[in-house]
Amino acid sequence: MTNIAVMLYFNGRWDPSNKYINYLADGVLIHTESTFATLVSVIATQLSIDTSTSKVEIRYKIDERSPPIQIHNDMGVKVYLETKKEHRDMTRYPLCVTTTEPVNLETNAALIPLLYFSNTFNGIDEAIGLIGFRSCEEVDELEELAPGIIINPNHSLFEKDQVYKNKYVLTSALKRHSILNHFQFKTTRSSAIRQCLGESCSWSLRASSLNKSEMFKIREFESEHTCLLLHNSLSERLAIKSIVGSIIVGKYVEPDANYTPKDIQHDMLAEYGVRLTYMQAWRAKEAALELIRGDPIQSYAKLPSYFHILEATYPGSHIRFHKSEDDRFLYAFVALFTSIKGWEYCRPIVVVDGTFLKGAYKGTLLTANTLDAAGSILPLAYAIVDSENDSSWGWFFEQFRDAFGQRPEMCIVSDRHASIIKAVSTVYDEVPHFACMWHLLQNIMKNFRRSQQRVTELFYSMAKTYTMTEFNQCMTMVEKIDKRIKDYLLNIGYNKWSRVHAEVNRTWMMTSNIAESVNSRTRHAKVLTVLQLLEFMRQLVQKWNNNNRSKATFLGCHLGKKYENILRRNKTASKKLKTNKYVYTVLDGITQFTVCLHQRTCTCGRFQLDELPCPHALAVLTIKHTGYEKYCSAYYTRKNLLLTYQFQMDPLPNESTWNTPTHVLEDIVLPPHGKRPPERPKNKRHTQLREDGFKKAKITCSNCGQHDHNRKTCKNVRPYDQE
Repeated sequence: MTNIAVMLYFNGRWDPSNKYINYLADGVLIHTESTFATLVSVIATQLSIDTSTSKVEIRYKIDERSPPIQIHNDMGVKVYLETKKEHRDMTRYPLCVTTTEPVNLETNAALIPLLYFSNTFNGIDEAIGLIGFRSCEEVDELEELAPGIIINPNHSLFEKDQVYKNKYVLTSALKRHSILNHFQFKTTRSSAIRQCLGESCSWSLRASSLNKSEMFKIREFESEHTCLLLHNSLSERLAIKSIVGSIIVGKYVEPDANYTPKDIQHDMLAEYGVRLTYMQAWRAKEAALELIRGDPIQSYAKLPSYFHILEATYPGSHIRFHKSEDDRFLYAFVALFTSIKGWEYCRPIVVVDGTFLKGAYKGTLLTANTLDAAGSILPLAYAIVDSENDSSWGWFFEQFRDAFGQRPEMCIVSDRHASIIKAVSTVYDEVPHFACMWHLLQNIMKNFRRSQQRVTELFYSMAKTYTMTEFNQCMTMVEKIDKRIKDYLLNIGYNKWSRVHAEVNRTWMMTSNIAESVNSRTRHAKVLTVLQLLEFMRQLVQKWNNNNRSKATFLGCHLGKKYENILRRNKTASKKLKTNKYVYTVLDGITQFTVCLHQRTCTCGRFQLDELPCPHALAVLTIKHTGYEKYCSAYYTRKNLLLTYQFQMDPLPNESTWNTPTHVLEDIVLPPHGKRPPERPKNKRHTQLREDGFKKAKITCSNCGQHDHNRKTCKNVRPYDQE
């Protein structure tokens, strides 16, 4: 009989998104043939749980997205143990233990701590923490009241002798109770008596501190109202944004939640009979968001601890942050170990871009990405800076070089932002920078409006063509339309945007679309605090890494999915040919192409630039009964795909378990200068004309009926003049 090491999480709670939070950790050894009774006994012994008075519930999760699975019989134990046998890492599939009473912890003779639980909060037991008392006399009364300590600010049933965790919980519960029951109260004496505002109303409540602790006890309570409830005056005196915010906080758990003030007004009226103005609803929304996201200033203060845990969890990562002389936050850069190792097996093409943030202190999110062997996005690094300027992009590329180094045939693709071009030329002076052909086309359309419709297809053909002959033909046609466009492109440099002129092989990476896709994925997270945004990006990298790793494991073909599909299309398009020893002639219609298998070239240009057999090369391989595998780039193979995701990315430990050194805790990080302006932040950038799918209206001449000119500039003869 063998044992399995299992991690235990206890004294925590399940939040609305099915995450076990605010827990402590321990470990046990479980026999592989244990029954449910044995499992409960082992856990109860380790955590000092009295099973005669406490009910023990044991749950675990297979992954982040699945709901928790409860173990409640012998079959559940067998299923769990079989799962653990496949993954014996102690940190995988921890058991989350909840009880009706707290787990006993060691006590200190000088300070007697008590751990209290409330009765219920949404069906989940919650702990309120350790409370210290200096003498045993002060504990006597509290020990009797321990099971009934109320920590839920949404508590609505008031009785005499109830005990609340602190004054905030009591006052919050009273405010919520008054809103739901449509009356108001006044405080006649601080921390003591609350009375209804109704004339000669008998409703009153008196509470005071319990033995000079933070807890409050209701000493007297008269629950009956003898007045007419003041429905219409509710909003005149009572500050309710925090109360309504606590009611609707569950609506904003996800960053992309779209729960507007109008929705708040409607739901509060329908469910609680409370009529709010739009501004009250908006302030309640802000209060709810603050409850979830926390204080932006504190978010910056936690950065040193977060980066310390990040480096400890992912050794080998490159994590840096930079402060000003007065300890103000400037930049933060994160390149995780899994991305650094995965980059070694991907084609050395880096696509960078930046997107604006909408949090309290604004800023810009910079990202660097590439494609793996399956054609999926691999995020390499991300950073938060003040804005897209020379200094920030220069610092970003310096950190990127320190993390990833420089590889042969490496190139960088982006839009033509001046700061990016300058930073690349300074930090990576031997690495070519290529322009995104889509952004370049937008510049052409903006500067040469009259020719934009006729030039669009020609420009794409020029940028993506594989031969100099086709490029020159397209450029000649562009010159006939508007010579200024040719001069503009020549001034930029053909090598910056044309595939056939590029100094290194950029294959299909003609745009910065993969960076734009990452920006789109993070658009709802732009409002988060800096700490939450960094964690959102880490979770995104973790999710994509593990998903792509799982797909690579079950991939059955030689190439990644994207390139296998391209090869199939090329196979369908292949034709018959006459053969030689190494050099073959392929007739495609009336056009003749020459294929050299030894040098992996074809006169069509695709074989050498795509590094994948073109239809003409596949036709040769078919006649020779030769496999295509050795003629494909290693960057497209299943082997490289598996090596890219050879390391699984585990989640960060819960913040309550962080073991942060003193020197890290003492590191001060203040928020940057300046805050978000008062106007509502824009959710989207201004789009170009062609992005919206809007077609420009055609101009029709009223004289001759033809397009692209008007009556004043018409040079045609009118139809009735010909008669």
